[in-house]
Amino acid sequence: MDENKKRSKSHSPNPERESGGSSPGKISNPASSQRLVCWQFIEEYASPFARHFEKCYKESRGETSSEWKPPVSSEYLYHILFTIDRSRESKQEAKKVLEDMVRHTFEAETILTHTFFYMVKDVIDCLLIRKGRLHELDTIMSLIHEVTKLLFEAYYKVTRPVTIIKPDIDRSSKEYQGIIETFGKYLDSEAADSDGPELTIHTYYRSIPIELNAAVKTVNTEGVTFNIHPYEAVALSHLGMAVVKSSLHNAVFKAYTSAVNLEEKTATFSHFIQEGEDLHQRSHIRVEPGSTEVGKIITHLDETPAIIYCISEVSVTLYVRNITISHYEPGSSVRFIACLTDAYGKETIPIDIEAVITMLCKEEKGDRDSHLIVLDFEADTSLRSDLAQYVSQRQVEIIRELKDLSQSD
Repeated sequence: MDENKKRSKSHSPNPERESGGSSPGKISNPASSQRLVCWQFIEEYASPFARHFEKCYKESRGETSSEWKPPVSSEYLYHILFTIDRSRESKQEAKKVLEDMVRHTFEAETILTHTFFYMVKDVIDCLLIRKGRLHELDTIMSLIHEVTKLLFEAYYKVTRPVTIIKPDIDRSSKEYQGIIETFGKYLDSEAADSDGPELTIHTYYRSIPIELNAAVKTVNTEGVTFNIHPYEAVALSHLGMAVVKSSLHNAVFKAYTSAVNLEEKTATFSHFIQEGEDLHQRSHIRVEPGSTEVGKIITHLDETPAIIYCISEVSVTLYVRNITISHYEPGSSVRFIACLTDAYGKETIPIDIEAVITMLCKEEKGDRDSHLIVLDFEADTSLRSDLAQYVSQRQVEIIRELKDLSQSD
């Protein structure tokens, strides 16, 4: 980071300083030999940005005296976000820095938004004093808008992994111990035979279902350990929860892992909760896109960016933030627009379709402003065919990924 700080020195902490000399610096107007005021402003603004950012950070976090520290150097943050020669590497670094900020505090959006307000005010003052042109403000606003898009994706990346919380149940009760003891019957020689009672584990990996046979390895008061398929081991190491179907119990259980051993291909479940009915199988396979795909939902009152969480040929689950809940009521019609990159990254599938909101739920991962919205698409034979092919391709990719992970050391 020290090296980054050295690279991040600005020309002047005062954006209102008139620039003396004709040095073109890093950034120039490609259409003219005369540099625009906005480029000069960007070169000179690192120190004021850092001062505003630290002020907004401290106010938002409520930290006292010196007992606070952002997760990144303030001036380095400015340069990584607003350097004009935006190479692929610098953009990836900007994403990483923003993700670190979100992990550090879910108030990252508030902190940066307030900082950008100061920045806009300063650039307007600078344009007035230096006799800049109105379109130069658009240039700065476009850069800020690009950063807010990256920040939106950062929130998604940080909160995308599923967090499973084990339920609080009485594992010492007679009823619960009866469940555990019944699993012990699978250890009998007759039950252990390949043609014995059915025992399967159903879980998900990147939204696709994985349902395979399992075998009980050990049973004790703390839980049940199963020998499982390598694909199940990988999936459970990510998710930590499965549905266990047991013919000896004549029941279906939600089960939560306490340990998964990828090398030995075993999973220990410490919490079992009997379901009142069989597993609700999805009528269509859903898959998680291979890259972050951003679209938008349009209602008669609102429009919001949305990231595709998972998609099938007939529906989509979307990640959104900062929505007005009343504008997205289940049962209401919306328009969904996106451009989905195919599984091979060579072609795109344009989506522009009317849909119905079937579910709206809050994400319970510490980010109070994020929600998931489920849309069912209107009948569209052509789009459905394209999406069915996309889902099939992604399934192949995901299974290949599972295979590679299950064989890695």
